[in-house]
Amino acid sequence: MRRNPNLFFLTAGVGFNLIEPMCKEFPDRTMNVGIAEQNLVGVAAGLSNLGFKAICYSYTNFLAERAFEQIRNDICLHRYAPIFIGTTAGFDNAGLGATHHALDDIGALKTLPHLKIYSPSSSESIGLIFDEALASDMASFIRFTKNDFSEGHPVSDANRFVIERHAKILIISHGKMVANSVRASEFSSGFDLFAMDRIKPLDAGKLKDLFAGYRAIVVVEDNFKSGLYNSLAQWMAENDVKNTRLHSISVEETYRGEIGTAAYLEDLNGLNPKQIADFIGLINKDLSSYDEI
Repeated sequence: MRRNPNLFFLTAGVGFNLIEPMCKEFPDRTMNVGIAEQNLVGVAAGLSNLGFKAICYSYTNFLAERAFEQIRNDICLHRYAPIFIGTTAGFDNAGLGATHHALDDIGALKTLPHLKIYSPSSSESIGLIFDEALASDMASFIRFTKNDFSEGHPVSDANRFVIERHAKILIISHGKMVANSVRASEFSSGFDLFAMDRIKPLDAGKLKDLFAGYRAIVVVEDNFKSGLYNSLAQWMAENDVKNTRLHSISVEETYRGEIGTAAYLEDLNGLNPKQIADFIGLINKDLSSYDEI
């Protein structure tokens, strides 16, 4: 905000005890529109028309789904380029029930043209992704999870290897599930790990290399299969990829009634580190059996 006078921050009634210093320093370039995500997006469109880069902050589930029509008609149709920051993705709001889970946001948003989608997996990738979104002439949706994972070194690309040891199996993941997959390596060394924090657009060049280099790819995400897994399956079909198996560890496509912690709901969907490692073990066993035929 200090370096760029064209930034305008909008929130839909969230961010208390976090955004106050910024709002106090920049009262003319910050606004709380209240719990009204559709209005938030409409205001962002108006600000874009005036030359501002609007930063729109709210819960992922409400921003992606309650305001879907406004993102489509007010932003993407006019090719405006605000940045949507969706907080508490996946099961972060587990205790508030299914209405507050963000599990189908990627599947919904990736249908929209002129919209990039990001899911940062580490503290190092957040700044890189935000800078990329700031420089883009296209709208960006960045979904954040409650995740303190650090790779321990700077990263140069939103899509990159986190673990590379030339295994037969590759996990492709994003957001918080990258951290869960790293912890799965404590139980299994039978996989490499690639963070695909830029979900849309897909990086076709990297995908060709990844699918050529592994016998099986497992997509791990705290989302329905309509998310990244669906995008990779479509890419495989369109590019006639036949020699690599594609698997999914994802959230069951239903709206669950259980209430609990994020870890509890991840356990119910096979997303904890030990469950991920066990799944990899089954795939490795299957590949070994195939080799013996």
